[in-house]
Amino acid sequence: MKSSFLHYEIIDKLGEGGMGVVYLARDTKLNRKVALKFLPAYSTYDKSVQQRFRNEAMAAAALNHANTAQIYAIEESDDELFLVMEYVHGKELSEHIRNENLSMDDKLKIARQIAEGLQAAHDKGIIHRDIKSNNIMIDEKGNVKIMDFGLARIQGSVHITKTGVTLGTTVYMAPEMLLGKEIDRRSDIWSYGVVLYELFTGSLPFNAVYDEAASYAILNEQPAEVSELVPGIPNYIEDIIHRCLEKEPQHRFQSIDDILESFRNTEIQYRRRSSLKIWPDLLGSGSYTPARFAVVVVLILLLLYPVSKFYGWEWFTNRQLPEDIRLVVLPFRNIGADTTNQLLVDGLYETLTSSLVNVDQIPSFSVLPMADILEQNISNPREARNKLNATLVLDGSIQPFGDDNIRLTLNLWDAVELEQIQAGIIDAEVNEFALLHNKAVENIYNMLGQEFNSELEEPITKGGTTKQEAMNYYLSGMGYLHDYQDEEKINLAIQQFNKAISEDSSYALAYAKIGESYWKKYELTRDTTYVSEARKAMNKALQINDQLEGVKVALGILYRGTGKYEASVNQFEDVIRIDTTNDSAYRELARAYMAMGEMDKAEKTFKKAIKQKSAYWANYNYLGNFYLLTGRYDDAIAQFKQVIELSPDNYRGYLNLGNSFYRKNELVKAAKNYEKSMSIKQTGSAASNLGTIYYMNKNYEKAAENYKVALQFRPNRYSLWANLGNAHYWSTGKREEANKYFRKAIEIAENSLNVNPNDVTTLRSLGNYYAEIRDSVQAVSYLNKAVSKGGDDLTMTNQFMIGAAYERLGDRREAIAWIKSALENGYPLADVISQPELEELIEDPKFKKIIEDHS
Repeated sequence: MKSSFLHYEIIDKLGEGGMGVVYLARDTKLNRKVALKFLPAYSTYDKSVQQRFRNEAMAAAALNHANTAQIYAIEESDDELFLVMEYVHGKELSEHIRNENLSMDDKLKIARQIAEGLQAAHDKGIIHRDIKSNNIMIDEKGNVKIMDFGLARIQGSVHITKTGVTLGTTVYMAPEMLLGKEIDRRSDIWSYGVVLYELFTGSLPFNAVYDEAASYAILNEQPAEVSELVPGIPNYIEDIIHRCLEKEPQHRFQSIDDILESFRNTEIQYRRRSSLKIWPDLLGSGSYTPARFAVVVVLILLLLYPVSKFYGWEWFTNRQLPEDIRLVVLPFRNIGADTTNQLLVDGLYETLTSSLVNVDQIPSFSVLPMADILEQNISNPREARNKLNATLVLDGSIQPFGDDNIRLTLNLWDAVELEQIQAGIIDAEVNEFALLHNKAVENIYNMLGQEFNSELEEPITKGGTTKQEAMNYYLSGMGYLHDYQDEEKINLAIQQFNKAISEDSSYALAYAKIGESYWKKYELTRDTTYVSEARKAMNKALQINDQLEGVKVALGILYRGTGKYEASVNQFEDVIRIDTTNDSAYRELARAYMAMGEMDKAEKTFKKAIKQKSAYWANYNYLGNFYLLTGRYDDAIAQFKQVIELSPDNYRGYLNLGNSFYRKNELVKAAKNYEKSMSIKQTGSAASNLGTIYYMNKNYEKAAENYKVALQFRPNRYSLWANLGNAHYWSTGKREEANKYFRKAIEIAENSLNVNPNDVTTLRSLGNYYAEIRDSVQAVSYLNKAVSKGGDDLTMTNQFMIGAAYERLGDRREAIAWIKSALENGYPLADVISQPELEELIEDPKFKKIIEDHS
């Protein structure tokens, strides 16, 4: 065996099987341990197999979830194809089951985490096909990692299995796999059921010495009852395992989400019943004495007290709330076949979250922004803890109940201990979503230990409506706006909000959402006609009710985005006068000060935001970015490390830490943090920044590839088109082809100026881009405007880029002056000398002296 492949040094052999061999290796570029999985020998001679494997592994590599091992790359060396995967240091689940004395809670935690990892895969159309306890690792923190997703198949794709090669391990294989029939996610659900059986009983349901015997048992026999092997196991666990192991796929659970929902809902019922098991012990087998009867009556009354706050008996309490509440509300699930409810389900989620955010009367209580939850794709309490530093998580589901009713199930989780605290069920008629919303808000506060009174109710109902039909339209609009990356959905949202206003012309929140919708349309399309519509609707909302803090913040952001900085500051200061604890208003006010060039005020205001919510990661992230933009890299690094400490699985912390190291010219550290960020979530920013590192290392082809990836995420980002233009020119030498990209950048940037004609960075960028296409008149005009607007507060980046533009225009004196100023303000020398277009400048004796002074 070779000692290395490409830049991977082999450390040890981890295992070998029918699907290849796995090695532990060190990635010498990023200085980290990885696992290398080589394909079996037969694949070396079949190029079609290799290509299908590449396609499917690339799709699997897009899977980023805390419970799945990440695929970093697909590599080839000496005609051998191999996967580069995350190395998980821990034990296989099979060993964990044998050697650890697992409690019921331990087993339930493992079962749920396996399901969550599989659900993430199935949501992307990925079928694992080899789920077994040996392919599931338990890491050093006790968390699940599902392995070998690189050998999975995308649902509907062509099979890669060769004749005579068994994909999967027989005792875990579903009947349809053994019979060679078409497989789908229900085949994984069978294998998951086998793993659950093994986890809860310690044995396999269909074990045999020979594969043929195991196959026969799977196809023809029933396993021993779980309750016979583990007396006293909760019935609902046995029911879940039994349904996973139905021979016919149509009789199994149809999705992993259904399994997770069964865990949640049946656990509610089980725990509630468990809480009543005291009665036989208290009553005993003897006679009913008056004292014993009195004890029972008192306990009944105590148990009934919280129940009365929900309909019927649908409520239980398991443990105490944490002292410092940082609540994440997860998107609600729509259970059942009625997809028409999805809009109302999404709308209910959005309005409930907004209602909770509006309340600040509860001490040590905050609701984390819905935008963070959706943007980071938070799906469970552990992700909420690790990515957002949450201490509590609320999730819920809505499903039909009876003929004309709907049921909302709410679950409150301790995100630190990963245990369910409370749960409840609310029933309402199918057309009473507004009533369901109001009842849910009241009961959520009861779950949080608060009596729902007029003081809490006032900020929630502010700007709302009492008309049922108006609120139903509003909820539908919120459901459409949930998908704000789709312009058609935004148009439908606006229609619904207008219908709400036709039912109640004083519905301030509906006007506010029309304004937000138009602003999102502008952000999506950069069509400036939507800006005035957004401003008009938001002002109308404030005419009806001038105490709507959220609308004032949104209007302030709009003013800042359109260059009306004084008006922006006024809006944010108004919010702070109403609510001195509003950290969002402080953050946005600080950004307005930055846009005005008032950097001292900006820094102080960012720190005030941290003071209001010291446990919220984003406040440190904003301050870190401020330091990054002003050249205070070590201060920035300290802030981004705080982000990671508070939310260790938050991709933004690693992304921005990489940006800081990049600015310090510590490119290996920068690349390592970008890779870590990408392993958590693939983003345009990380791809773009990796592209820039390739560009600095003169690997222009790889730089162009990364910029193209970044543009898939951000097609309206003008700087990416310009970066692609530079990379394309230096990799091909074809100026006219590169100019196509620069002209696209110019088009987008000039559209942005229609909205905010005072944006210094956009003005400067246009100067650069016109210099690239050798239009000196336009270039100098925009550069002069940038200098005029920026004054003495031009950032070091803008100073450098202005100098670079003058060098392209042939004005060496201006180029030297501006780049010297940028270096004096902290701009990294390495970034200057790595630019290929500045090679002649770097050889200039005058500039060489400047380089010596800053080396």
